[in-house]
Order: sequence, then structure tokens, then C-alpha cells
Amino acid sequence: DIAVLSPYSAQVRAVRRALRNAGVDCAAVGLEVSSVDAIQGREKEVVILSTVRANAEGKLGFVADWRRLNVALTRARRCALVLGD
Repeated sequence: DIAVLSPYSAQVRAVRRALRNAGVDCAAVGLEVSSVDAIQGREKEVVILSTVRANAEGKLGFVADWRRLNVALTRARRCALVLGD
């Protein structure tokens, strides 16, 4: 019961593609890759939050939205891991 979350749809697509290319069957291993908005109202045992943000201006975008961060960080029942660049 694991979720990999990102506030960015492009990052969600990239993670899904990487897992698919690696031969990972997400449903079989209980892994959900989703946007922060899509998981609101649900919980997972483990949440991995990918906050990766890259742009020329160095702006944080959705990562600076405390409401989205609150949703992302409170979805985990047991463990929350935050990854960034």
C-alpha cells in the first residue's frame, strides 16, 4: 500500500513511464503513482513525495502551496519520504 505522489502531472507521467519501462506491475505490488490532488481524502501506508521542480527562474510553483503540501504529507499512515532536487 504505497503511493508515489507529485504535485506535477508531468512528473507523475515520468514516474509511471519509468516503472512501466522497468517492468513493474504497479497494481500487483500495491503501488499507486498519482498527483497530490488526486489522492486527497485517501491514505496509504507509505507515501513517497517527489517534489522535483526544475525551471530557469528557480520558482517553486505548486511546491510552495502549503495546502498541497499538507495534503501530500498527511496521506501517509506509517512513513512519508520526501524527495527533491
